[in-house]
Amino acid sequence: MGMYGESDDITGGMGLAGVVEFDKFVNSGGVLATLGVASFFPAEFGLTRRVEAGRTSAQFYAPGPIVEAEILQPNHPVFYGYSQKTIPVRYANGPLLSLPEQDRDKQTLMRFPGGDKGILSGLMRGASEIRNRPAIVDVPVGKGRVILFATNPCYRWQNHGEFGMLFNTILHFNDIK
Repeated sequence: MGMYGESDDITGGMGLAGVVEFDKFVNSGGVLATLGVASFFPAEFGLTRRVEAGRTSAQFYAPGPIVEAEILQPNHPVFYGYSQKTIPVRYANGPLLSLPEQDRDKQTLMRFPGGDKGILSGLMRGASEIRNRPAIVDVPVGKGRVILFATNPCYRWQNHGEFGMLFNTILHFNDIK
């Protein structure tokens, strides 16, 4: 009978051939949205060549707190329907995103102010590590785009206020310039 979820035709993962297909998709005009820890993928496999995805230190600890995030580009289609500049988001242990200075202003859509004042609910030890780090990045790649969410806007029921950002990314992908 085998193990749960096991069959001969689904073993091994996507491999480099799968990465190449993602690259083709984005370069030919597709939009790839990554959430939380999945946002390591485009940076580590070279889809977003100028974005670095770092990891927190061993002293950092954040088991899903709600933290403050600042919308830097309120007119971007990801934020259709959002009227506040600062919103609560669930920290999802995503990467510490970094961009070259010349790309920071145009590609960072939302950032974490960080620090202990930015923790709205829950536990976060080492909150200064996320200070001014991008929470959402929009990177043009060929004819397409990669939208990296360091948060996870569709995590269970806990963050209804973030669902709209993901829906906007999907529904308004051709408004993103």
